[in-house]
Amino acid sequence: MNRFGFGIDALLVTLKGEKLKHKFGAGVLFAQGFAKESGSYNNSRSSYLSYQIFYRNEARIKDRLSWFVEPMFTYSFISKEKLAEPFRLKPYRAGISGGILYRF
Repeated sequence: MNRFGFGIDALLVTLKGEKLKHKFGAGVLFAQGFAKESGSYNNSRSSYLSYQIFYRNEARIKDRLSWFVEPMFTYSFISKEKLAEPFRLKPYRAGISGGILYRF
């Protein structure tokens, strides 16, 4: 699906840890479709306002370098869609992300 979106991490709290940090957080996301797709789903008319909660494990490799793994849950509490089908799309999803953090 072709979507444009942005999000705000409103809260990120460190629970404990120096070398291995445990954090949890929450944020708000907005996504707007921009491409018309084939079939009965018109993505250009869909928009979603969601909240996201996540738990992050962050391991320090060096003083300025860390690696993290972050499972998350997202729920769209406002979902506007143009769908001509006898079913509804589920407005929630779960996922996992990971990455490298470098502090300048």
